Amino acid sequence: MKFSEYFNEWLYGENGYYRGVGQVGKKGDFLTSPSVSMFFAGALANKFVSLVMEGKLSKDAIICEFGANSLFAVKDFASFLAGLAPDLLKTVKFVIVEKQFEAAEFQKKELAKVFGDIRFDVVESLAGYEECEAFVYANEIFDSFGCELIMNGKTAIVESHKIEFAGNDNDVLTKAARLGIQKGELSIGYEEFASMLYGSFKKSYFVTFDYGQEYPRNDFSIRVYKEHNTQPLFGIDDLTHYFGSCDITYDVNFSHLREAFEGAGFDCLEYKNQSSALIDFGITDLLELYLQKADEEAYLKEAAKVKMLIAPNGFGERFKMISFKKGV
Repeated sequence: MKFSEYFNEWLYGENGYYRGVGQVGKKGDFLTSPSVSMFFAGALANKFVSLVMEGKLSKDAIICEFGANSLFAVKDFASFLAGLAPDLLKTVKFVIVEKQFEAAEFQKKELAKVFGDIRFDVVESLAGYEECEAFVYANEIFDSFGCELIMNGKTAIVESHKIEFAGNDNDVLTKAARLGIQKGELSIGYEEFASMLYGSFKKSYFVTFDYGQEYPRNDFSIRVYKEHNTQPLFGIDDLTHYFGSCDITYDVNFSHLREAFEGAGFDCLEYKNQSSALIDFGITDLLELYLQKADEEAYLKEAAKVKMLIAPNGFGERFKMISFKKGV
């Protein structure tokens, strides 16, 4: 099969890695920014409030998340919104997009327990929200889109969990050449996702965080994560025992992502490292407000977590943020 098909089966197939939840966090295979600190989603909530205050989004906007998994971000978002602008909790609606049945069932039950009177939906698609305004966010989803592998003018195929560069997919090779990719990963599905999102709301602001860079690396970044250890994919001779049992991921080419969204009709707002983005969104201001309510020990504990999100030797430089708008 094509490598992109193998990749999608690995993560989203019948026995795929993301069939359920729990892969993220200290007890899982890897950390993400929402699992490190509640202030990550707090900064997103602060950004949403500012957009409403500026009149760019309505007070009854949809707050939509892709890739919610164990719900770290949406719970923290709602919690901070309750402190920053409690009246908005009466008018907004949270929407989680989740196509994996087991994960969706967990999310529905968990949100019903913790959200109380706050409105929410867990849906497979965004059909039916076309007349709504929306604040849409995602963390580390574009590194889990299927990809093709390119090397020496050939595409990768997989048989019996063995990768061989023997494919001759002209459409893939032509697109890779146009994007400047001679060796490495070519993401599949960015254009389809951007078009879907553009048509889902009458007005929207979209922000996403991921690791990568604004150019093709022209080398392989694809790797697997298991119990917080990473290993290059091409350092593994036989993938049989890794398939579906651990995460597989790669660096995002943000120039490709930007092209896909602009091609769908979005305007690109910003591209910067995570540190600058979270500071712009007010994460350090929120931490100072926390100091006024918490004791010193609790404050120092949370400050250390925030430092991990914004420090150059933490998530601050390696992770990037890109944002887009439609009508905002």
